[in-house]
Amino acid sequence: MEILECIDTIINKYHTSKVSGKINASNPCFSGDTKVALVDGRNLNFIELIQENEKGKQNYCYTIQKDGSIGIGKIDNPRMTRKDASVIKVILDNNEEIVCTPDHKFMLRNGNYKEAKDLIINDSLMPLYRELLPKFFFEDKINVQNVISAPLAINHKVNSIQSLNEKINVYDFEVPGTHNFALTSGVFVHNCSEYMFLDDSACNLASINLMKFLNTDGKFDTEGFKRVVDRFITSMDLLVDGSSYPTEKIAQNSHDFRPLGLGYANLGALLMSFGLPYDSDEGRAVSAAITALMCGQAYKASAKIASNVGPFPRYAENRESMLDVIRMHRDHVKDIDVNKMPYDLRYLVNEAWDSWSDAHELGKKYGFRNSQATVLAPTGTIAFMMDCDTTGIEPDISLVKYKVLSGGGMLKMVNGSVGLALGRLGYNEDQVKNILNYINTNDMIEGAPGLKTEHLAIFDCAFKPAKGKRSIHYKGHVLMMAVCQPYISGAISKTINMPESATVEEIMDAYIFAWERGLKAVAIYRENSKRSQPLNTKKTEGEVVKKTEVVAIKQGREPLPQTRKSITHKFELVDHKGFLTVGLYDDGRPGEIFVTMSKQGSTVRGLIDSWSLSMSINLQYGASVKDLFGRFRHQKFEPAGFVRNSDERGKLDESQVPIRVCGLCGGPAKRIGNCAIKCSSCNTTQRSGCGE
Repeated sequence: MEILECIDTIINKYHTSKVSGKINASNPCFSGDTKVALVDGRNLNFIELIQENEKGKQNYCYTIQKDGSIGIGKIDNPRMTRKDASVIKVILDNNEEIVCTPDHKFMLRNGNYKEAKDLIINDSLMPLYRELLPKFFFEDKINVQNVISAPLAINHKVNSIQSLNEKINVYDFEVPGTHNFALTSGVFVHNCSEYMFLDDSACNLASINLMKFLNTDGKFDTEGFKRVVDRFITSMDLLVDGSSYPTEKIAQNSHDFRPLGLGYANLGALLMSFGLPYDSDEGRAVSAAITALMCGQAYKASAKIASNVGPFPRYAENRESMLDVIRMHRDHVKDIDVNKMPYDLRYLVNEAWDSWSDAHELGKKYGFRNSQATVLAPTGTIAFMMDCDTTGIEPDISLVKYKVLSGGGMLKMVNGSVGLALGRLGYNEDQVKNILNYINTNDMIEGAPGLKTEHLAIFDCAFKPAKGKRSIHYKGHVLMMAVCQPYISGAISKTINMPESATVEEIMDAYIFAWERGLKAVAIYRENSKRSQPLNTKKTEGEVVKKTEVVAIKQGREPLPQTRKSITHKFELVDHKGFLTVGLYDDGRPGEIFVTMSKQGSTVRGLIDSWSLSMSINLQYGASVKDLFGRFRHQKFEPAGFVRNSDERGKLDESQVPIRVCGLCGGPAKRIGNCAIKCSSCNTTQRSGCGE
């Protein structure tokens, strides 16, 4: 009853296309006669699983764990999820046929997932070699650990995909923790929950790295953020027409409603950089404002597109419900408690209100190009490609994480936003350095020298450190989702992390707490509930750890002091005198390079000036002197000639003269013999020449 009530009162309340049909479910599903491989050796279809569940029978399936091995998963809540759904048929090379909704995800041999509609012939699916697995009949599932998987020379491959004209009822169940299970056909499948819309529709996703909009003054660049949202919405809308779809119905609905799924990543790192605890009224207010700004601007962009090319085709029949939802979204901006926000970030609420007001007014006049605009996806894969410290709407798992490497060993990763947060909180460079060194040594910030007790909450993470005591309470996760959900078209995919000590009653309370706050979707993970997990808060005994450097990441361009020291180096290239000047920061680091020459002509002067400007900007944005040194030395092109001073022997072109400086500190370097240079600033000798 609670699930149905949630769908009717929460999910469909914010449904922009009510006239065209209800939102029935978020998950992709299978036909009722699809069989699941059970660990007791039986093969039951979904209808049989539901019947046994109603009689109190607990069944268990095979599931792929995070370390890639096959384990045992509990089957929860087998049920019918949709009526009269469009489906497709996937045929494997062993002639097995799987009927499912087009958006159901299949696990590939490499561990990644692909929706059924996107599968192509010869795609290799993750196999279940069931004949090699023991058949377990057990009472205590906790003691069953000897489940094995074996690499064989054969795979289950896709032979063909067929669209089916019939509509059928479809089914699914949940596997807590791993969210995948094996079918009798010998392949593994998976579910997700952020996209909630009409049956037989599709949505393309995109996510924005929020840290890219953190200015050097500590403010959030709303103008830049809005421009990026505008471009994303335009690009994503174009993809609707440029995409192919597995069934005629999905293609038709995708063009008729044009739903999009723009979201963001790195929210946890952004809040930390602001000096705000994730689990705080201040952090939640800022998060709500940014989420509201994104969605409001997305719908504003959608209305602008509609003013040029028209609204989505089914807009007219859904005009009233769409405008009503936009109005509700806009009015929720008034619920953001501005007084809880830092004074210098309160402008975010005004920006969000303006975007929503503009979206509503433009929508009334022109309609909207897209029926949905935003969701919040997990971004578990793309976040790290985007240089994010945190994924999606999540806080950091831990300030120090140990990632299990597929080739063996572990990688130690330290959150790069800690230094920014400490700087914003007023700690000086020495204090920041000492605290970062403490984190690197102890894998936590608790007890760091000089850290104020009142600042500890800013660095709280989802998991408690191995030697620490602090972590974010599960209610902190739910409350963050609750304040952002009113400004999201679809739903939020987010993990509610709970400690290993969490009881059944506490997990039940978490679900009820989430439902009471109007969340559309929720997923709970109890720490160490699986035999292994990809990220850990401590090093596994016997593993070799590869460390990442602990640094305070600088955002943006670092200007040089108005009055600064410099080093000038004189050289002669044939009959041309030249001077290389290196401007220095107060700590001796090079920050700019200028080259002055006589009789070089306008073309060469322009080349050298442009090169110097490029090098200077690179240095001021934090590029490594060593990397720049390595890239430019030993390049040869005309005009070139012999140098006459004793520091520079041999034939050089103009681009080589400035590089005859130290590749480590940027100081002046003298040649030692034919194969090395020596820096007079840092007193190092480096190999240079001799065929490098």
